[in-house]
Amino acid sequence: MNQRPYEYLITIGEKGSLSGAASALCVSQPTLSNFLSGIEKQLGHSLFERNGKVLIPTEAGLIYLETCRRIMEVISHTYHSIASLNNQYQEAFTVGVTPYRGSRVFSEVFSDFYQKFPNVRIDLVEGYMETMWKGLADGSISMGLGTILSSDMEICNFSSQSTEELFLCVPSYHPLADLGSERGPFYPVIDIRKFMDTPFVMWGNETTNRRITEDFLHRNGITPTIVYESNNALLINNMLLNGIGVGFLPSSFCEPEQNRVYFSMNPPLHSLVGVFYRKDHVLTQAQRYFIYLITRLQARNSSHGRTYLNSLAKEIVKEFEEE
Repeated sequence: MNQRPYEYLITIGEKGSLSGAASALCVSQPTLSNFLSGIEKQLGHSLFERNGKVLIPTEAGLIYLETCRRIMEVISHTYHSIASLNNQYQEAFTVGVTPYRGSRVFSEVFSDFYQKFPNVRIDLVEGYMETMWKGLADGSISMGLGTILSSDMEICNFSSQSTEELFLCVPSYHPLADLGSERGPFYPVIDIRKFMDTPFVMWGNETTNRRITEDFLHRNGITPTIVYESNNALLINNMLLNGIGVGFLPSSFCEPEQNRVYFSMNPPLHSLVGVFYRKDHVLTQAQRYFIYLITRLQARNSSHGRTYLNSLAKEIVKEFEEE
């Protein structure tokens, strides 16, 4: 099965530019541009529109990108099924991932995992945090890859790789935008109550970010006027790119030159990023190696957050680094 067309479009959506996607895919920019033009001509719809230097998926683009991800999931499952005909798997476990970041991180570590454990099958369940908590509770998910709060560690074991701060994203036309900054990593602090009468783009109820921001707004006496809400990180980012309102974004989305500025909160809003599983679950060696690969990848990509290894993560890293 030819996966390249789906990889091309997914990468364009993730990188937000043809040049960035071309670099990541190791192809020329004209090749990618011609490919995209051909797909759009065939569909009769534009998949991306330009906002400054950033390519933003159109409504048709969001539908098409979601379909591409589903197709890639089916292809992966098909290869697994075919492989199992010739190679009896000795172990299988299920990992819950979020549609955007979780699935991307998984794809980056899968090759290394398969080289060490070719007889172990990993099944993916794609969904948001509420789906993962339910899966852990009923046993259909072995472990989840996503963001949690420190209070969640009372009900699960957690291998912590990093913390990521949430910043308030404000369009450049807003009266308070002059007080903000478009460049990090340290953004000016502002009192959230100054935005009491501003419409908010909010994260959906199935996300950890909603729990964090809703609690913060409540503690500051703000019942936000919600102009739009979604569980989808890309959609939240795109709505804020189009200046629909103000909203909170993880630091990894806070890029300069996007006609918006960013503020930090007091106290700062943080989520924990890592792998979590039920307290009564005993990790196999393969599962520990999977966590090790995630930890190593996160440490390499720590520019948008602070790397932090708790005792479980340190133990697992030490185990495989010594090998």
